[in-house]
Amino acid sequence: MVMKAEGGIMIKRSTRDRIGDRSVFVVGLYFICSLFFGIDIIAEVTLEFSDLSQISYFDALHLSMEVLVEIALILAVILSLSSYFRIKENAKQSQDLVQAIRTGFDDVLNQKFDAWELTDAQKDIALLSVRGQSITEIAETRQTRDGTVKAHLHNIYKRRA
Repeated sequence: MVMKAEGGIMIKRSTRDRIGDRSVFVVGLYFICSLFFGIDIIAEVTLEFSDLSQISYFDALHLSMEVLVEIALILAVILSLSSYFRIKENAKQSQDLVQAIRTGFDDVLNQKFDAWELTDAQKDIALLSVRGQSITEIAETRQTRDGTVKAHLHNIYKRRA
């Protein structure tokens, strides 16, 4: 998607966070496992204490291990959520920093483009070129032909020389 901005073109990229989606899915799985495992423990405890008979050593050991595993699952959910939110916040801070740097860089470029007295079309093409887009990609972005982009780039190079 291309968005026109003051003094040039800004490219808005899709920021779909697939890793974040997977992280949420994994935490959800932990939570579901913990929930069902907890229900199983409650059912076993209810059955063990309902008949008022002596609980065998192995049954007590089994139940104790299940409780410890349940606690570990709950801890995994909590730690995973904490890590997810910390990573998400760090990613946002990084994106904000990149945006600030890009804005400053675009401002410097636009000052140069003004000094070279480039047209608006030439400024857009020069900016996309500096950002590493090929002639074909620039043509697609601007919905024009490769030859038009080449002609603009030729004129830009002539003005800087």
